[in-house]
Amino acid sequence: MIEDPQKRLLKDQMVCEDNSASSDERQEAAWRILFWHVRFQAVRHQEEVGDTFMAFWVNMNLEGVTRSGRSARKKIEKDINKFLNRPDLLAAMAEVGDQADRLLFDELQDAIFRYFSTCQTDRQYTTYLFNLKKLTDDQVSAKTASQTVDNMILPLLDIDSPWQAVLIRAVATAFGQAFVNQDDLLSQKLSQSDPDALNRYLEILKA
Repeated sequence: MIEDPQKRLLKDQMVCEDNSASSDERQEAAWRILFWHVRFQAVRHQEEVGDTFMAFWVNMNLEGVTRSGRSARKKIEKDINKFLNRPDLLAAMAEVGDQADRLLFDELQDAIFRYFSTCQTDRQYTTYLFNLKKLTDDQVSAKTASQTVDNMILPLLDIDSPWQAVLIRAVATAFGQAFVNQDDLLSQKLSQSDPDALNRYLEILKA
């Protein structure tokens, strides 16, 4: 289930103010609030905040659609370095210390889970023939798996970045949560397109 950003913020704020909560619980809530403000930011002329982490994943998918091969990989690598070296994100990670990697992974994984969940419900995505016919659930999961492999996992496997493993694990974890009992679809699609890539992908997940 997708958690509403504002409700999530309110819940963590209440934990921070709850004297009956343990110090660890209040500290965790404070860290989540810190990362909330990094991830969710105001959008001009809109009341709702924008999810910059979800936008990161959507842009990665679009780069894979509009570009190919080396061009796509180089642009994705550039975008990753720019996004994950944002001053506000680096400051938040420095503040939380040795918990930074865990908290960052949680936000990345949750953001792409929101993206996959949108794929399951968006009418434009789940229909064809000018929106006249609806894809079955299995067809939607297969479509999403193919796009995820082609536009995210394969480019990520070929980039030179310290964030490579974190991003791939976030994608795999979120896909399994969104498409219950179908997480092996990513491995199946990889085996069809590039068996060597499949081996590298599985090694990253095992590490």
